[in-house]
Amino acid sequence: LEIAFHPAALVWHHPRSAVKAYLRQQWGYGRSEALVQARHPDRFSMVGSARWRGRIYSAAPFRAWRERIYRGLYGAAPYQSVYRGGGELRDIAHQLGVPLAAIAILLTPTVFLERTLLVVPVLGLAYLLALGASDFARIKVPPKARGSGLRFRIDLTLLNLGQPVARAWGRARNRALARRNAIAAQPIPGPIQKLPQGVLLIPEKRPRPELADNIVQLLRRAGMRVVPPTGWESYDALVMASTLVGAEVVTSAHPPGWVQIRVHRFIRWKPALIAAAALIFGAFTDPRLEVAIALACLANLAIGAWRTGPGVRRALLSDGRER
Repeated sequence: LEIAFHPAALVWHHPRSAVKAYLRQQWGYGRSEALVQARHPDRFSMVGSARWRGRIYSAAPFRAWRERIYRGLYGAAPYQSVYRGGGELRDIAHQLGVPLAAIAILLTPTVFLERTLLVVPVLGLAYLLALGASDFARIKVPPKARGSGLRFRIDLTLLNLGQPVARAWGRARNRALARRNAIAAQPIPGPIQKLPQGVLLIPEKRPRPELADNIVQLLRRAGMRVVPPTGWESYDALVMASTLVGAEVVTSAHPPGWVQIRVHRFIRWKPALIAAAALIFGAFTDPRLEVAIALACLANLAIGAWRTGPGVRRALLSDGRER
């Protein structure tokens, strides 16, 4: 049995009748997402958009076109809401694709440095046009709409494309503020000892589960995306250090009276496969593209290695006395 609806989860969204007010509202939603993400990063994606893990009325892994509306028996449902499954491709296309396409278009001045870079803004513009055409075709003009139906569709299409940009901008502008106001974490009891192979040893002055939760909060305050376990895993925290690198943080009560903290790095195989495919594509198209992708992958690996090594130790040692 899967719970698909709970009345306590309802959120009232007040409509905005002006474009400026609507975009300001979406900017505020992005700010709210940034504030919540600082405390619950496991509920958000790498780009900061909220994750929806529910699935209602459909067992399909994704639905590309139509939403489903809960109307109740004979249309008697008290809340006739629109639901979308966790794999809604259109949501991903808007919330992730539109901001990336906008960034690609902003890179147009780089054409003066290298003409072949023109493909980047062209692809971004083509993506927006294709997505906008899809939105335009899906819009149904209500009978009481003001003005012409064509203008109604164009306006709504532009709002569909502007909403993700406003939301992403709200998240980006308030991310640093959200981290400063994140939930306070208690300092780890010291002294903290460094052992070979990056192992940290702390005195067991509090129960180990409490110390493990304390470690999760300290890593989150340091700006890392940390996913806590659900009870089925063998680790105490999962650090998503970068697109290609992750790490498992494991605590163990050994030796007696002490707690060991170990960090096990690993390569995230799904993004790694995508990166490998991009490298192969670059090898068959343009050597310069291959070099650029390779440098980006190396930089991502370096960032992940630093965050799961010195970054983790710095976050933990900043609140404990080192010995």
